[in-house]
Amino acid sequence: MQVENLENLKQGTLLELLKDRETKIYRMIHYNMSIRYIGKL
Repeated sequence: MQVENLENLKQGTLLELLKDRETKIYRMIHYNMSIRYIGKL
């Protein structure tokens, strides 16, 4: 019981970390594209 909860907690944390990383990467790409777009104007 205790071990299962720990595993679920680990997986949940990993998922959160992955989501957070994806969000950061998405923001970086969006930011870079915005700069390029503004630079073309």
